[in-house]
Amino acid sequence: MAEQDFEERAAEKEQASIIKLSMQTLKMHYGLNPGKYREPVRSIGYQLGSELAKLLPQQEQDKVADVDDVVKGLAPYWMHYGIGEMYWVDKAEMLLAIQFCSDCLGRGYGAGYTICPFKEGLLEAVIKSKLRKNYHVEEVECCGTQATNCLFKIESILD
Repeated sequence: MAEQDFEERAAEKEQASIIKLSMQTLKMHYGLNPGKYREPVRSIGYQLGSELAKLLPQQEQDKVADVDDVVKGLAPYWMHYGIGEMYWVDKAEMLLAIQFCSDCLGRGYGAGYTICPFKEGLLEAVIKSKLRKNYHVEEVECCGTQATNCLFKIESILD
């Protein structure tokens, strides 16, 4: 059992390193504006989010009832591995903030547009994988819009 825990922790740590490195590399390569590459950058986030969902602690299916349950499982991982602090701004409106993001670091760049399609895709994939339902995640504020944190609107998509 201890060996399995060690292997799971090592896999979590490796995935966190991959996520942080991907964010840094994409930002260095595309700068603050991925422009026409916005969807491919989002897709890379989605791919890594799908893998991350497999590594997050498994909960009994009936205990993962909604997006809040997914966030409760993801937020400690996000914080523990230094990716940022995740919290609800408004649960009823499904507005999730990421502060101290390792990508933005809370700086107000003032680019005039949101710059985190990677995190949109990653969050969307984790939520979809854990709940087995379709969701759309869109960043509505970020350091690119001179906000102090990234703010994501999460919406359920009816099939």
